[in-house]
Amino acid sequence: MKNTLWITWDEHRRTNELANALDSELIIVNSMLPKILVRVHKIIQTIWILSMKRPELLIVQNPSVVLAFFASILKYPLKYKLIVDRHTNFRLGKSIGLNPLIIIITFFSNFSLKHADLTIVTNDYLKKLVKKKGGSAHVLKDKIPILNPKQELNLQGVFNVVVTCSYSKDEPIEQVIKVGQYLDNSTYIYITGRYGNKLKNILIPDNVIPTGFLPENTYVDLLNSAQIIMDLTSNEWCLVCGGYEAMALGKAFITSNTVALRNLYKDAAIYVIHDSKDISEKIKFTIENRYQYEKRMLNLKNDFIKEWNKEFEGLKRKIRLLY
Repeated sequence: MKNTLWITWDEHRRTNELANALDSELIIVNSMLPKILVRVHKIIQTIWILSMKRPELLIVQNPSVVLAFFASILKYPLKYKLIVDRHTNFRLGKSIGLNPLIIIITFFSNFSLKHADLTIVTNDYLKKLVKKKGGSAHVLKDKIPILNPKQELNLQGVFNVVVTCSYSKDEPIEQVIKVGQYLDNSTYIYITGRYGNKLKNILIPDNVIPTGFLPENTYVDLLNSAQIIMDLTSNEWCLVCGGYEAMALGKAFITSNTVALRNLYKDAAIYVIHDSKDISEKIKFTIENRYQYEKRMLNLKNDFIKEWNKEFEGLKRKIRLLY
């Protein structure tokens, strides 16, 4: 779109796809300085970029909360309109307490919600939250990614489940690992993501394989080579990326039993509570009925694309009104 600039401090698939869909110039601000200086360096770079580019419309990705905050301040002297594409980093269910850093981050977050001309969120739950904090919001779910698997991997199980994971606190990783105890050796669970020391002192069954961080091509090949994709969260407002990937590949999908996820995936997904026995039983059920759920997922994909296009057209109309 005319004279539109998108700045992010962290590369993300959603940002790349939306920037391309909106025909926006995308700048990823990086820094090789020591960690203590990175944010300051990125702030300085961002100010310089905005001073040189002088966009009429700026879009930023949040995270970073700090980027969204400074973009909300700079919009006034630099006279641009601001849209923040806000991910699910709202600290919902967490108290502020007396931690000075959390107090500052919460202030930054609320400031950007109130002062951005528009905040893009992924569901109605978050839209209501933004409005409650004095902002204006538009719902645009993640776009179904275009995934191009290159080869079929030789996985160890007859049936294989890939759990997409970032080892965040909302993910019941210990319960998932214990699932291996309730499955026979024909079924293997692959858990993606950089785990660091998160698995320290956890007994891992032989049929559960933490993969560590995978390059994008290998990750896509792994997803495509499995029969089932699973992505779990305790966050009521989170729609989980694994579901979009399951739609893209037409895979059976297991996820958490939350209202937001049920509203999105309807009868195309299998829902679990975060209990090892329940998860194992649902894996067995999915194996027996996976062709039915693959078909449902493909049908959902078609409906989802239509709904996403409608949401995207609505976003473009709101953007035109900002100029």
